[in-house]
Amino acid sequence: VTDSSSNKTYVKVTVAPKSSDATLSALTVNDNVTLTPAFNSNTTAYTASVENTVASVTVTPTVTDENATVKVNNTDVASGSASEAINLTVGSNAIKVLVTAEDGTTTKEYTITITRADEETSDKDTLTAEDFTYTAPASPTYDGTAKAATVTAKDGVTTGAITVKYYSGSAPTGSDTAPTNAGTY
Repeated sequence: VTDSSSNKTYVKVTVAPKSSDATLSALTVNDNVTLTPAFNSNTTAYTASVENTVASVTVTPTVTDENATVKVNNTDVASGSASEAINLTVGSNAIKVLVTAEDGTTTKEYTITITRADEETSDKDTLTAEDFTYTAPASPTYDGTAKAATVTAKDGVTTGAITVKYYSGSAPTGSDTAPTNAGTY
C-alpha cells in the first residue's frame, strides 16, 4: 500500500498460525506385523503379537502435517521412514510414538504394545509316546531288581515327573491290571 501524501510504501505481512495437527496419517510395524485395531489417526492404542523368532521390529510413522515431527521411543524418526530396530523381550513390549505439531506445544502419543511369544513348547493336553525318546534297560525282564532306563522329552515338550511301570509277564490286557512295580522319576 502506498501513501501518496508522504510517498511511503507500506507492506502488510500476514503470518499464518503454525499448525496444531499432531496426528499420524499412517503407522506400520515391519512387513508381517498386523496392528489391532486397524490404524486410525484418532486411535492411540494398538496391540500386535509376534512369534518368539522375532527378536526386533521397526516402526514407520507418517505424520499428517509435513511440518510436524515424530519420535519413536524418544528417538527422532523422519516421517515415512522406519525407526531403528527395537529389541523385543519375551512378553509385553510398549513402543511409544510421539508426534509434536508444528506449533511446538501440541502433542499426541500413540502406543503399540507388542507381545513376543515365549519359546516354542508343546501345547498338547495329553502327551503320547511319540513325544519322548526311550532307552530300554539292557535286560528288560523284571526280576525284582532296579533296571537302568532313560526317558527323555523331545525338543519343545515340557513335562513334570515321568512314571515308569513294570509288568511281570506279558503286557497288561485290561485297564485294571496293576503293575508289579512302578517308580516316578
